[in-house]
Amino acid sequence: MIPFRNEEKNLPHLILSIQKLKEFPAEFIFINDHSSDQSSELILNSSINNFKFLNLEKENGKKQALAQGVYFSKTKYVLCIDADAWFNPNYFSYLSSKNIADITVLPVKCRSTTLIQTFFDLDYYYLNALSFLLSKYHIFIQASGANLLVNKELYIEYLKNDKNQNIKSGDDYFLLQYAIKKKFSIQNICEADLSIQVQNPRLLKDFFHQRIRWYGKTTLSFNSITFIICLISLYCSFLWVLSLFSNYTLLSLGIKIIFDGILLFYYLFKIRELKKLFLLPIFSLLQIPYYLLIIFLTLFWKVNWKNREI
Repeated sequence: MIPFRNEEKNLPHLILSIQKLKEFPAEFIFINDHSSDQSSELILNSSINNFKFLNLEKENGKKQALAQGVYFSKTKYVLCIDADAWFNPNYFSYLSSKNIADITVLPVKCRSTTLIQTFFDLDYYYLNALSFLLSKYHIFIQASGANLLVNKELYIEYLKNDKNQNIKSGDDYFLLQYAIKKKFSIQNICEADLSIQVQNPRLLKDFFHQRIRWYGKTTLSFNSITFIICLISLYCSFLWVLSLFSNYTLLSLGIKIIFDGILLFYYLFKIRELKKLFLLPIFSLLQIPYYLLIIFLTLFWKVNWKNREI
C-alpha cells in the first residue's frame, strides 16, 4: 500500500524501483490523498503491472488513505511503503523467505549528500539501533510506516478500535502500541536487503519540522516503557551537562563516543551504512543539546503535515 499526496518529485524514483523488481507482490495499491499535482498521472501512465488506484473522497490524511487500502486489499498481509521510498530489486525475493509476525518492522535507510543530512541520519539510526536492541528483549518502542508489514486482520481490528482518528499522522506508532496492548506477535528485522531508501529533507527547517512531528506524537501515547527510557535519557543528559563543567570533559566525551559507537555499530553494519560513523564524534558532542532543542521546539512550534494540522 502506497498512500501519496503531492509526490510528483519523488514518485519517479519509486516507480523506477518497482519496474526493476525481480519478484513482485500480489498487487500494488496506490491511494491518492487529494493530490493537486501530477502524482496521479505519473502512476496511471506508468508501466507498473498489477496495481490498483484508489482516491480518497470525503476523508483525508495518510491514516485514512491506509485504512481504505487495507479494506480494499485481498491478501493476508499488507506492506506499508512511503511514496518517497525505493526498493532494491531483490526486496520481495528476500521478504518471501522470511518468517513473518503480525507486525514486522523493517529497516529504512536514508539517502544523504550533505554533512547536516548525515548528522540527522545518525539521529534516526540511533533511535532505530536502540529500538532493534530492545526488541531482542521483547520491548518495542517504534516502527516506521515507511517499511512496515502488517497482518490485515490486526490492522482492521486496530482501525475499528483506534481512538486517534482525529490525528492525521502517527498511524505506525499507534498501530504498534495497539499490537503491544493486545499481545500480537511483533518482530524487528535488521537486514540491508530488506531495507527501503528514502530521501532526507534538504532544508534545515524541514528536518526540524519532521523531528518535532515524530517526537511529538510519542507524547500522545505515553506508556511505562517510554517513561522509563525518557527518565534514563534525562539522567544521562544531566550527567553529560555536568561533566562539561568538570575536569573530565574529554574523558566524558570519549566514554560517550564509545557508548554511541557500540550502540550504532551493529545496526549500521547490518544495513550497510557503517561509512556514516565518521561523523560520530560530532554527533556525540551535539546530541544532548540537539535533543534539548527538539524538546523545546516541540513545546512551542505547532507543526503541520502535508499542509494540514496534525
